[in-house]
Amino acid sequence: ESYKSRYGCNCTEDFNNVLFHCKIVVGERRALNSACISNSVPFDLKNIMTLPCSQIPTESLLLSFFTTKA
Repeated sequence: ESYKSRYGCNCTEDFNNVLFHCKIVVGERRALNSACISNSVPFDLKNIMTLPCSQIPTESLLLSFFTTKA
């Protein structure tokens, strides 16, 4: 079963949308992408979920997603 985003964008709320597309966390995504670029690693699921250099930006993105009021 798929769930629509809590923010009304009519997107399926899944990890792909939250981490790579959701407009609610665009600033946090930019910071996460910058961390990948500055460490010369691709901005992909494996790297953002496993590398120490992306830990804080990933946690910030997820925290923002789950705590922003809809």
